[in-house]
Amino acid sequence: MILKEFSCGKKRFLSLQCDNCQLIFERSYGINQHKIKFHFCTRACSQAARSTDGVLRPIMEATMRRKYGDDYQAKISAKIQSSTSPDKRRARTLKARKTIFERYGVNSAVEIPHVIRARESYQITPDVIAKRKATTFKRFGVESVLSLERVHALANTPNACHKRHATMRDNGSYFTSKPENNFYEFLCEKFGKDNVIRQFEINSWPIDFYVKSIDMYVQFDGEYWHGLNRSLEEILRFKTPRDKTIHCKYQIDRRQDVWFKSTNRRLIRITDKQFARGEVPNELKK
Repeated sequence: MILKEFSCGKKRFLSLQCDNCQLIFERSYGINQHKIKFHFCTRACSQAARSTDGVLRPIMEATMRRKYGDDYQAKISAKIQSSTSPDKRRARTLKARKTIFERYGVNSAVEIPHVIRARESYQITPDVIAKRKATTFKRFGVESVLSLERVHALANTPNACHKRHATMRDNGSYFTSKPENNFYEFLCEKFGKDNVIRQFEINSWPIDFYVKSIDMYVQFDGEYWHGLNRSLEEILRFKTPRDKTIHCKYQIDRRQDVWFKSTNRRLIRITDKQFARGEVPNELKK
């Protein structure tokens, strides 16, 4: 709501009242301000006005009914789902890359010169990190949005897991160790390189090895990181953050054991210490 118009020097201002929180605030004069029916002091108030009980909600619903009819919610949902299909997302990505290349001669926005300069001038200081965490906690109740269950669920859908595993496999970002590489060479000598696949994805898990000729899945587990060198009770004391990571790996391993058994697939586990001692399962010996 516009309360009054006033000048300060050569500049003109409007005194406005927020239609959401009723706070009185000032804003520089704009020729279109008189055409706007509702005014909001902050973006948060603008968003609140669009919520279920907000002042803009009846207007929004009336507009949707006029455009799409009484079943506008179902129609809008169908429209959103169709616009977020993999093919359309891929087309938008390709179009964006083409536009960036035409305008700046680079393949990605992060390679644009002024973006690089802005990134270099922005210092990630402890104060910046603390402010970011405080803002996230105020909005969502957690210090990182990755801790939200809905975000975690979206990041672990079958499609998301498949894409993540494919990317890591293609760019070689999977962590490997020298003992694991030696074990890979051992399998290649026994069954042939064409029969051994590394980081084979199944049920959203990357399995270390899959031997095609014997239809066998193989997990090469480090005793320390998979919690095999001490009791579960000791790990559950969580003396260090690393213990929580180890416990998480241990739980995933047990879920894998149950799933492979229930689906009648053969899974063998061998630790780095067992392989160093020459203790290889009979199924992997010719």
